Amino acid sequence: MVPSDRYEKVQKEAKKACSTRLLRITMRATKGS
Repeated sequence: MVPSDRYEKVQKEAKKACSTRLLRITMRATKGS
């Protein structure tokens, strides 16, 4: 069984990475336009 706090931490990290990737893609798209 995985501790809930550890699970939350992993989820937060994943969310952060996802948003950062999205931001980078968006910035690249706007810069290209």
